[in-house]
Amino acid sequence: MEAGGISRWSPGLWKGAKSTLKVMRMAWITDPHFNFLPPFGAHAFGQYVAKETGCDAVVLTGDTAESKSLDKGSDEFAEGLGKQRLFRLG
Repeated sequence: MEAGGISRWSPGLWKGAKSTLKVMRMAWITDPHFNFLPPFGAHAFGQYVAKETGCDAVVLTGDTAESKSLDKGSDEFAEGLGKQRLFRLG
């Protein structure tokens, strides 16, 4: 307990846990349209993004691909990126 009987609490921490923050560099890509890229184009794009941004993770939003090419395109991109990819849907 701290002064005044109010305890400090932080979401996701339990009593006695040490608080650590990790700073991440995020790249945000909107409307990549993986379905318009040539074979292995998403892989090359992932490599380019990793090299040029130095990011720790990428958020993909908007028109990512058509349903039939979404899995392949996003998987190729992630393989080339070599980092975490996140999606913002809606």
